[in-house]
Parts: sequence; C-alpha cells; structure tokens
Amino acid sequence: MQTDIEALAPEFLAAKILSRALHDIAGPTSGLTAAVDLLGDTANGALHAEALTLARDSLAEISARIAFYRAAFGGAASLDSATFSALVGAPFAGSRARLDQGALTSDAPPVVLQGALILAQISAEGLTSGGEARLSLERLGETWRARVDGQGARARIVPETLAGLAGLAPPSRLAGRWALARYLHAVATSVGGAVDVHSQEGQFWVAVTCPG
Repeated sequence: MQTDIEALAPEFLAAKILSRALHDIAGPTSGLTAAVDLLGDTANGALHAEALTLARDSLAEISARIAFYRAAFGGAASLDSATFSALVGAPFAGSRARLDQGALTSDAPPVVLQGALILAQISAEGLTSGGEARLSLERLGETWRARVDGQGARARIVPETLAGLAGLAPPSRLAGRWALARYLHAVATSVGGAVDVHSQEGQFWVAVTCPG
C-alpha cells in the first residue's frame, strides 16, 4: 500500500505529471491517426480534404499541448509575457468553458507566469460542464499574485486537486489532476509563496502569491 511519503516523493510527482501530459496528447494523436487512415483510402478521394483539415487541426493541438506542458512544468526559465499570452488559453481549447484574461501585468517574473499557466489548467478542469474563468495577474506592493475565479454549472475543485494545492498526498489513485496542483504548490513554496483556494458548488477561486 502506498504511503504518504512515497506519494510526495519527487519521482512519484514527476511520473504522474508525465502520465497526465501523455494522456492529454493521446486525444489529438488519435485524430491524427484517423486522418492518415483517411488519406490512405484511395477509393474515397472525396474525404481527403476533410482528412487534411483533421490532420492539421490535430497537429496544431498536439504542438500547443506540448508547448504548454513544457512551459508550465519545467520551462519557466525562458517563459516571457509573449509566450505566456500564446499559451494560457491552451487548456480551454475545445472546452465548454471560456477564459477571460482580466488584469494581466506584462512584466511578471517567469515563476509567476508559470503559476498562472497551471492555474489556467486547473480552472479548465474545474469547469468541465461549462462556465467562465477569469484570470488576473498583478503586482501588489512587494508581492505578485496570480488568481483565477471560476463559475458555472457544477463548477468545483475536485478533492484530488484540493489535496495537491494543499501540498498533501492524493486521496486516491486518480492522481492526474492532483499532480498538476501539487506541482503548483511546490513551485510557490519553493520561492516563499503560498497557494490559497476556495471551492463550493458553482464557483471557486485559486490564488498563488509570490514575493517580488
């Protein structure tokens, strides 16, 4: 039986993040495979234009998801405001929910931008039935704060995500969402920051604060 100490080990966390990233990439990869199969169907050339569109869309989604995971989980050193702006909407691609980018300060440190990307992912997962997430990123004196507010039908932060945001072990073996939240907690606390969260049926907010 897995212990809390084993669950909080860096190797366990890294494995769960990798598993989650591969899971997210598997969907559009299936679309690309289907497109290639259609292109190989020489007896039905009428489908080739549709197959090419599907292939392009699938490749674009794969590329976007890889870029997002690279920046949010390990590539923060090279993360700037332009890259952040191009990637922050990626978790909402194909989602029933929408992201509203509220107050966004362009000169935020890379670690704050990294935290904001993960907040976008967490909010998209909290709005699986639709709704709206509002992301704000601002400097408050000597402190930077990234915050996302979500509301919608059945909007909520699930228990495994709440555990990760609190720096705790996953409450079950379903640790995909937990891993992303646990990494956010690790990033914030590593620089002397903190993560705060509030969730109830229909609405939630998650905030990350870091010293300037």
